[in-house]
Amino acid sequence: MSSIWSLTNATITLLNVIVAVIGVLFLVFAYVEYTKLKGLEDKIGKLFNKTKEEMELMQKAMHKVIASYSVKDPDVKIGLLKEAESIYPQAYNLYNSMGYAYIDKKDYQKAIECFHKAIRYRPDDPAGYSDLAYAYHLMGNKELSEEYKQKALELDPQTRFWF
Repeated sequence: MSSIWSLTNATITLLNVIVAVIGVLFLVFAYVEYTKLKGLEDKIGKLFNKTKEEMELMQKAMHKVIASYSVKDPDVKIGLLKEAESIYPQAYNLYNSMGYAYIDKKDYQKAIECFHKAIRYRPDDPAGYSDLAYAYHLMGNKELSEEYKQKALELDPQTRFWF
């Protein structure tokens, strides 16, 4: 009976040791995961702050872009748009608007440069391509005008109503 009792005590002791080791491993795993989550929380916080700052800059720039729509003098309009560019160069419609201000001044080369920037920032937006087509048309370059017109149409067949 004593040997059975010894075997049972040894088995119970072994099971206790195994459970204790599993418990320690679980605690180590939990600590590692907690540390990872804490790091992730910090990264998310930084991303949130960066996004918030970028949104504020974008809004400031967009106020200037929108304000430029009501300005008749192309030089004043370009000034507003350059201010917007210095704040947030990726602002929507910034370079398209600036390009048209240069068209109003009959400075087609600068207009073309602006429309190329619009395409660089928004390559999937057909507006930059159709604006380039228009600028090249005004310059008398029918070949490039047609090339950019076709690119705009490839991106969005509805742009046919723009031409």
